[in-house]
Amino acid sequence: MKISSEPSVGGELWEMLPVGPRRALAQAAASEFGKRGYHATTTRHIAEHVGMSPAGLYVHYASKAELLFTISRIGHESVLSESSAALEGISSPDERVHALVRSFTIWHAVNHNLARVIQYELRSLEPKHYQVIAAIRRSTEALAAEVFRPLFRDAESLSMHTVAILSLGIDVARWYVPGRSPDPIVLGEAYAKLARNLLRA
Repeated sequence: MKISSEPSVGGELWEMLPVGPRRALAQAAASEFGKRGYHATTTRHIAEHVGMSPAGLYVHYASKAELLFTISRIGHESVLSESSAALEGISSPDERVHALVRSFTIWHAVNHNLARVIQYELRSLEPKHYQVIAAIRRSTEALAAEVFRPLFRDAESLSMHTVAILSLGIDVARWYVPGRSPDPIVLGEAYAKLARNLLRA
């Protein structure tokens, strides 16, 4: 899948699913989980969101758990792909930090609804699904650590700062409100400068 220079918006985020019921149900699940939480959402809520019967949902997904796994995988893989793409062609350590943090922050602002679900409902995943998502998260953290590594002499400081900076970007999804919060691009630039200053210190 080709990744653009800016984070996915709208349908682009869901390109790994074919246009049709599977994509519509995944988008509906993300919306309903965001409103009610995973455990309070029923398959009826999700199916009715797209004008389908609960029985019809099971033609496309075996369970509500599979839907949560699907949207979690889409979100986490999108973050990793776009973070990697943001670094292409950049060799300066300082500029790589800026590009990574900028992209990571923008993604969590643009996709704040999905980001809240995949972060807050992480522990609702079935164990076998959690292992897959955890592996993607480790890859994202490893990518960030690789970018930050030239600025640190010891592994402990690198690990601590990597978690801290990624947490700042993830937390954007918790409070972001379109129209009231800063534009995602403006926010991404601000967080990137903040991270560069923090790492220089």
